[in-house]
Amino acid sequence: MLLQKFPAEEFMATTKLTFNPRIDGDETGFVVMGENYQYISPKKKGDGLAAQVVTCENARLGGAEKTVFQNSVNSNTIYFRIKVKAGAVCSFRTDGKEFIETASDFKALPGRWIGSKIVFFALREKSTNDSGSVDIDWIRIEKN
Repeated sequence: MLLQKFPAEEFMATTKLTFNPRIDGDETGFVVMGENYQYISPKKKGDGLAAQVVTCENARLGGAEKTVFQNSVNSNTIYFRIKVKAGAVCSFRTDGKEFIETASDFKALPGRWIGSKIVFFALREKSTNDSGSVDIDWIRIEKN
């Protein structure tokens, strides 16, 4: 994981990444993490990629993840955006120039020791030595 504390009360974080998965279940993404979390990610499913938004309430206490958005992706180069408004209300967007909203707003709650952060992550469902890769080209943090 690569973590960044919220830099301001209101901001927008946009990233461009290229994901090269190897096996089903390979996944990388961009998450708002704290007591609750929500993330946007491409995940390898069959012959393609799906962009998805997953949310989890009460994560520290074992809350269950719930997929709140899913859409097929035509390219392995993807743009994601997280907009944070006053009160730590976050919205997730994808799809390059137009940046479509992907799910309802999410309220970030600071974690016990870490506060609220935006994070890059990489996961896979199976253990293998034949791993894929992600190239995070850039991340830009700007005022809303």
